Amino acid sequence: MNFSESRTETPHPLVAARGPVLVFARHFGDVVQGIGGLLALHALQGDSVHVVALFADPASATFGELDRASACLGIEAPEAWDLAGGRECSEDDIFGNARRLAHVIVARRPTTIYAPWHGELDSDAFVVSHATALAVELADFDGDAWGFETCTPLVASAVVDVSSTWAAKHAALEAALPNDGERLRACEGLAAYRGALLPKATHAEALARLLDLRIRVPHRSGSPLRVKG
Repeated sequence: MNFSESRTETPHPLVAARGPVLVFARHFGDVVQGIGGLLALHALQGDSVHVVALFADPASATFGELDRASACLGIEAPEAWDLAGGRECSEDDIFGNARRLAHVIVARRPTTIYAPWHGELDSDAFVVSHATALAVELADFDGDAWGFETCTPLVASAVVDVSSTWAAKHAALEAALPNDGERLRACEGLAAYRGALLPKATHAEALARLLDLRIRVPHRSGSPLRVKG
């Protein structure tokens, strides 16, 4: 395994790349919290944004609230798989979900992929992160793949100025995280802290390069596993 980021590098300013965007996440609230401002920037550029929320969230907002949160960011409502989570993950969880995610990548043909970063301590976020990293390999994806922070702060490789879309993100957070003022305040503080890394930015979001596996994954029979369109 090769961790793409260095813990000593200085985060560099990042501008949202143009083209279709695909996001894999534990819950939609994580997406709004981690990269809501960035996705709003993509939407303003005219980029299509498709979000897949893999796990059911017992504390989630209603469908109406999620629709409002999506509308605040200017993106379509998330695709929800409602997988059972909240348990210790296994290799089967990662490998099984990786194949499914790889098929989504091949079908959607994104330019950029976002997923939880590889250092997430939550078990469900860990599954999504590592399954996405493996899916990128299985699908032979050659675009940009970035990790965002949800439950665990990351070591930033890049920082995106979201000052211009902070109002949209804040409104989306209020819709996606109802009755969770503590988490909302934490998001505000983190965005302001990240903003201090950029000149003239009031709010920013941090990213890390997605874990780069650089492996060929065998079937049980030993033949190479690849997902093609």
